[in-house]
Amino acid sequence: MARSDYGHTELELGENIYTLEPTLKALQRINRNFGNLRNAIKEVRDLNLDALVFVIREGANLNNRETEDLQEDLFASGPMAAYGPVQDYLMALLNPSGKEESEEEGKRKSRRSPSKSRSMTSSNTEPDG
Repeated sequence: MARSDYGHTELELGENIYTLEPTLKALQRINRNFGNLRNAIKEVRDLNLDALVFVIREGANLNNRETEDLQEDLFASGPMAAYGPVQDYLMALLNPSGKEESEEEGKRKSRRSPSKSRSMTSSNTEPDG
């Protein structure tokens, strides 16, 4: 089961709830481990258990003991229990501000000066002949 506030994802595995938070530190560590965020997304999509553990550990900022518990919880619940929430978390890392492109484009357009519209007329005259 998962619940998301923008960027913050709660992941329930067994009796434990892990809160994944989008932080620069987590993003940097995930990038370093996988080479880039796209590779992390691919590994999670492939249900790689180590990838799931790594992303959850970094997102929840777990210590070594807590990571051991996470591994047991993930094994007991199965990787599919974590798949959706971890994918949501990785998507939040792609856009940590939560702003949609359309909002940004609207702001940029409103800051520009209005463009002058030019009307073009065409004549419907046919040559004689």
